[in-house]
Amino acid sequence: MLLILILFSLPARASGLLHIGGCPMRPATECVDMSLIGANMEGMDLSDSLLARTRFLAARLTNAVLDGADLTLAKFQNATLEGASMLSAELWAANLSDANLRGAALRGANMEKAKLRRTDLRDADLSGARLLMAELPHAQLQEANLEGVDLRGANLIGADLNYANLRGADLSYANLTNTDLDGADLRGTTFVGAITTGCRGCPLILN
Repeated sequence: MLLILILFSLPARASGLLHIGGCPMRPATECVDMSLIGANMEGMDLSDSLLARTRFLAARLTNAVLDGADLTLAKFQNATLEGASMLSAELWAANLSDANLRGAALRGANMEKAKLRRTDLRDADLSGARLLMAELPHAQLQEANLEGVDLRGANLIGADLNYANLRGADLSYANLTNTDLDGADLRGTTFVGAITTGCRGCPLILN
């Protein structure tokens, strides 16, 4: 009985292709609304894959490649995505709360309405990403690259953006209550209508 349980817990291979949770681990795979909770997918290439609504809770995706993947409404709570590449990925309303995305590449990703509560995004590259109305309370964004990012209406309450690059970013109508922007590069950053109560490093005069 123990041997049977061990065998079922191992990733399956069919014709040399690795499957995890019934999902083939390859570029352009289609695994919609699947459960990959706690799966080990470190370094795997899932670029251009359709993974909408799939559950990656507590999964290990260190250095994984998800460039161009459709991750609409996917769930990544407590997942490890350190160093992962998610260039131009579709992450509309995805939940990445409490996930580790330190050093991840998210350039050009669509993260509109995504949930990134307490998410570790230190040193991550989000340049050109769309974070319209995203939820980022208490997120760690120290030294992150947010150049040209659309953060209109985003919730950044208590977020730490020490020494982040926010050149040309749009923070119009964002909630920056108790946000820390000390040392951040704010050249060309827009703050129209932003809430800045208790914000450290926010400009005194909003443009």
